Amino acid sequence: MAQSDPASPASYTGFDRKRTSSRRVRYGDAVARVAISLGGFGTIGAVLLVCGFLVWVVWPLFLGSGIEATSRQAAPATGELHEVDIDPYRQLVWRLDDQGVVRMLSMETGAEIASAQAVPDGYDLLVSDNGWLLSGDELGSVVLAEVRIDDSFLRADLAPDSLADLEVGVGQALDNSWYFRTPDGWRRSRLVVEAGDPIAMGDSKVLVADVTVGEDSRMLAAILADGSLAVRQIELRENPFDPDQVETSVSAGGLRLADLTERTDQPAFLSILGDGDNALLIWADGSTLRFDSRDPEELAVVEQLDLLADPTASVVGISRLIGRNTLLVADSAGLVHSFFRTKPKGARGTDGAQLDLVHEFGEGGSPVVSMSPSRRSRMFAVGHADGKVRVWHGTSERLVAETSLADGEPLLHVVFAPKEDGLLVATAGSLHPFDLAAGHPEVTLAALATPVWYEGYEKPQHVWQSTGGTDEFEPKLGLWPLIFGTIKATFYCLLFGVPLALLAAIYTSEFLQPRYRSRIKPLVETMASLPSVVLGFLAGLVFAPFVEHWLMTLLSSLVTVPVVWLLGSQFVAGLGSVRRVSAERLRLLLLALTLPVAMFLAVQVGDLLENTMFGGDFQAWLSETSVAANSGTSVVSGSAFGGWFLALFPVGALLATLLVGRLTLFRGVRFDGVLRVLTGLGLAVLATILGAFCMTEMGFDLRGSLLDTYIQRNALVVGIVMGFAVIPIIYTIAEDALSAVPEHLRAASLGAGATPWQTATRIVLPTAMSGVFSAVMVGLGRAVGETMVVLMATGNTPVLELNPFSGLRTLSANIAIELPEAVRDSAHYRTLYLAALVLFAMTFVLNSCAEVVRQRFRRRAWQL
Repeated sequence: MAQSDPASPASYTGFDRKRTSSRRVRYGDAVARVAISLGGFGTIGAVLLVCGFLVWVVWPLFLGSGIEATSRQAAPATGELHEVDIDPYRQLVWRLDDQGVVRMLSMETGAEIASAQAVPDGYDLLVSDNGWLLSGDELGSVVLAEVRIDDSFLRADLAPDSLADLEVGVGQALDNSWYFRTPDGWRRSRLVVEAGDPIAMGDSKVLVADVTVGEDSRMLAAILADGSLAVRQIELRENPFDPDQVETSVSAGGLRLADLTERTDQPAFLSILGDGDNALLIWADGSTLRFDSRDPEELAVVEQLDLLADPTASVVGISRLIGRNTLLVADSAGLVHSFFRTKPKGARGTDGAQLDLVHEFGEGGSPVVSMSPSRRSRMFAVGHADGKVRVWHGTSERLVAETSLADGEPLLHVVFAPKEDGLLVATAGSLHPFDLAAGHPEVTLAALATPVWYEGYEKPQHVWQSTGGTDEFEPKLGLWPLIFGTIKATFYCLLFGVPLALLAAIYTSEFLQPRYRSRIKPLVETMASLPSVVLGFLAGLVFAPFVEHWLMTLLSSLVTVPVVWLLGSQFVAGLGSVRRVSAERLRLLLLALTLPVAMFLAVQVGDLLENTMFGGDFQAWLSETSVAANSGTSVVSGSAFGGWFLALFPVGALLATLLVGRLTLFRGVRFDGVLRVLTGLGLAVLATILGAFCMTEMGFDLRGSLLDTYIQRNALVVGIVMGFAVIPIIYTIAEDALSAVPEHLRAASLGAGATPWQTATRIVLPTAMSGVFSAVMVGLGRAVGETMVVLMATGNTPVLELNPFSGLRTLSANIAIELPEAVRDSAHYRTLYLAALVLFAMTFVLNSCAEVVRQRFRRRAWQL
């Protein structure tokens, strides 16, 4: 046979084709290498970019705040300074002198713009609270006046002609008003003083008084020189036929101090808390009487306490935070103490409440001269005699800012700007404005992760409650309830989904015939295409009511279904050799018939347990004890035996399984598998009954802790529905990993005499453990980040309860609910991004740990 000449054109053509093909392969490999590298680095970059953006948004939460003196420094008008306040734009200030005249001044020049009489002749100023002035006279009458700077906005064509040439950003006084040019027109500021008619409190001089002002009510309290306490509650009602006419009704009451205490000296302070339901008489040494003043005609002392622990200190001033429920008490040692009412079990007060010391501010030193609470949040400013000014947050105890007067003048008043963007410090000779950048003082690492004592709570607690119905609401931004809810939902999801998914994967890979496997596996994977919003909708509107109605049946089915399934499978496996051939063909059909039998038994067992252990109503058994616990009593409704039976049965079943697995008395007995199942079930029931009886006799009850009131949308519902969402993912990855185990390992095991189940659990599963573990971790990540199912099926209650029948709120669901309504750059807004960062960190740590474990399983698999 003739060989072709290598130098022939045909040979060169074949060589060129091979060289061209090889060059194309090299080019293709290079392009693929670059594309894969770009994709990998792009993925890493995208993740780092997301993480960096979250950190960028969250970082301002923990930045320090600052305070700085401005260049403006206005000198007040002549006369002794009694009170001072500033307008929201910090351009105007009003001051009250010893003649009872209120004067509005320009903050920039100190020039007087307008004045009005606020305190009538013969009256002395007693109280100044957010623009409300209360004055009293020698005859026992008081006058309540409101002082404010009223702002209105005018179009440019409505401004006076003399101000037409005024530049934008410049203000000028005209006709007792202040006009300020804005880009859109004019802002006109006027001094408004509205005084009411005198109100008779008694027949002698008013020494100390206080007032609280509501939308349609006024509460006044006064201590008179004759040693009496007088209280007046005024209700304002608008005449429906004449809106300009307001009708008033007065409820009066009073007590003589001599009938309440043996002290002969007069109290130094009087304070009304809240909307007027409590009043406090405070002596200089800290002794205090708390009155129930809800009905002025029936005043009663409900508590007696001492506000100061230091016997050498004295009370030098009081104030109240926004809402008037938290009392600030300043002492001569330079400390500020905050108190509010709580309602613990065994409270000191006869009304079921007590005034508790909650926080302390400062380190001592110079006495406190003035305090000013913020009108927007729970911050307050404190001025000391040495000229130092400190700004604190009343809940987090954070020192927001600190400064001092440079000229050494004695400090008289400190005023918080209405917008929390500045302070005004008044001395005898001048007014010192300061710019304040408070940041987010309510958010600290301690407030986010540790219990915080919020107003009205009995003790420090983990709470997430970001919004409220009133301006006085205190945001509570504790992240732990959300983290706990995320962990709780994930736990119940994996508790339901992982066993089903892994057992299904093992059965499909090792026991199911190939022709059925090719049909069943795609069908299970189709479950992953169900949108989570559909699952959440079904969970909230269909599945949750169903579980509520058939709760005990569902719980019983967790036992009856696997037991009946095992009995059926053991029955099929124990058939004779002739019948086994035909039984193997119908194995799935025969086992499927066990499901209705198991559900029938679940209904019967559920009714039996509910009637014998829970008084015929399991949900009532749960809620009755919860109500008793909330009322502070130790009485429980019904026996605790049923709760312990439910909790201890899984433990008893596990112990029984381990024990029966080691018994040899069944060897050689026909249907020994059925006997093992029945014996294990009997041992589990006996062990559970014994354990439940012992715990009940010792007086322990799970109600109020692990078991509590049943809520329709709860963790159990979420776990089952989310389990259906993660089962396809875990099943698919685990089945692929099991199927990838080499066949020679199975053949060697079976050839050595092992059963198919022993081969699957002792050879195949350990070899594929890295892939199986990866499947579980992927399902875990899916469960942690799930939003819609949790959003629609839990009730979204951020509570710290182990109870599987209570609701929860996860990090992802909380972000979805609240982020659209959060004010941009607010503490709430940034804390939601912090929640996203925490969720990111949780998944990152879990995946990193999972990768370490997976590599270890992989090395062990290579050894096999």
